[in-house]
Amino acid sequence: MMHLDPAKRVVLPVLVSLRSDVVHLLDELAIDMDLSIDELFSAIVEEAAFGLEKSSKFGEDIVIPDQCSMKDLLDLIRS
Repeated sequence: MMHLDPAKRVVLPVLVSLRSDVVHLLDELAIDMDLSIDELFSAIVEEAAFGLEKSSKFGEDIVIPDQCSMKDLLDLIRS
């Protein structure tokens, strides 16, 4: 996890719905790592998002036609 200056942190309150067995496992993990649940979730989310910087090629392979027929749509769904 990348440690930032506290002034650069953004507080984002999040409501998460989890099964009780998952909460138990996350609680055990947090205790093992000597973290609070909030710190654990922050670390997990930061690690998951670390490599998600927007690529310069994002969306270049998407073609949106001006019009298409019902047959074109069905052919696209079936392929």
